Amino acid sequence: MSTSIPAFDAVLAGVFERRTHVAPIVVGITGPDTSGKSQMASRMQAVLAQSGVAATIVHVDDFHNPKKIRYDERLTESEAYLEKSIDMERLIDGLLRPLRDTGTLNAQLQHLDLDSDTFSIKKNYVVAAGGVMIVEGIFLLREDVREFIDYMVFLHVEPQEMLDRAYRRDVPHQGLSVLRKYHEKYIPGQRFFLQQNRPQDHADVIIDNSRWHSPTVIPVARTVQSLLEEVDAQWILFDLWETLVPLPQATKAQAFYAFCEHLDEDPRLLRTAWDATRQARETRPLEQYLDELSQNLDKKWSSTAVRDALAARRAIHGAEFYAAQPRITRELGKISGSGRLLGLVSNCSSDVRSLLADSGISDSFAAITLSSEAGRMKPAPSIFEQAAALLNATPSETIFVGDGSDFELVGALTAGLHPVRLAVHDRIMWPGTTVDTLSILADACAANPRRNEKLREG
Repeated sequence: MSTSIPAFDAVLAGVFERRTHVAPIVVGITGPDTSGKSQMASRMQAVLAQSGVAATIVHVDDFHNPKKIRYDERLTESEAYLEKSIDMERLIDGLLRPLRDTGTLNAQLQHLDLDSDTFSIKKNYVVAAGGVMIVEGIFLLREDVREFIDYMVFLHVEPQEMLDRAYRRDVPHQGLSVLRKYHEKYIPGQRFFLQQNRPQDHADVIIDNSRWHSPTVIPVARTVQSLLEEVDAQWILFDLWETLVPLPQATKAQAFYAFCEHLDEDPRLLRTAWDATRQARETRPLEQYLDELSQNLDKKWSSTAVRDALAARRAIHGAEFYAAQPRITRELGKISGSGRLLGLVSNCSSDVRSLLADSGISDSFAAITLSSEAGRMKPAPSIFEQAAALLNATPSETIFVGDGSDFELVGALTAGLHPVRLAVHDRIMWPGTTVDTLSILADACAANPRRNEKLREG
């Protein structure tokens, strides 16, 4: 991360805006495990030093409780992680409260050595009048802690990115078993904690730090109603799967088994290659993909078998499109009736175009952008830019509604759109604007028609 990165510059600007030459300022950098808190704290300390400002870093990890407290057998792993892992009272009473009460700090604390489980590490903490204390670590959004924080920075990463980073960072030192802790302890614990202590309510700035070298400021979360009023959005781009058309895992499995049956392939064996080549499948015509796949697997699928396999798969998927069409037409009709043009952008195989047309769903959209035709997939900002251009839309007046990974929402944000997450499941911890259902969005649009009803020429 460098100071030339806008997101980091925004964080620094907030620090300098709040800093005085008399009273110290306490900056909190918090977020889930692996979100990059310590890296940002170190970079901030270095940049402040270049400006002649002394900054002291406090690591929340130094305030771990001993094992006998952390591993309370009366609690689940995630509960113990939330309630027993960190001694926040020591942090508050030893550093935060004295600094607030006196305006300076000169303290020495004994910290736990995690390997020996003994309080054998000494650290000195010095903060002068007008200095900066940077507190980095988990759980700083707790009510008893955040009252001592003058400027709160929340670093967001989605669960899959947490797992990927844990694999790279923790597995080499702790073994594969550490990934179980992420699945059963850290991720569930963080999800619950952030539901109870929402960063959108308590953080001064939220940064998506999913990409180390290009962090992105996530706009302050607001209701959909207030977003519509503020942006006066003329265009709305929609994701497809789950946002509009649910495609249950059981349906996907049924379609894949039918597909394999016509190719006379064992679905258990073909599944690995199928899953590993999703990007190829969804960035080119399906027939071309299958031709390449058959060559890579040294298979001799006849054109008749391929045609029948695709037809069987399409028939099963198509039933979901037909079932969803009345609801989609009704809800999207409310939205288009509010003076807005609608578009669709989806990661999908090339047969989806005909499924949309045959079911009548495509009639709800002025423009449709599919990854299999665009040659690129979300979250690439370029596909959002292409979708906006096809809709003849101005990105700053366009909302993207999706339920997929946070990467997709950030991709839309990077392209200049306003991302809104549709909360159809709880796998995502998006701290930006969220709406619970498509129906709520439709009602909000109907209640907030565009101020300028004249649509641009498309």
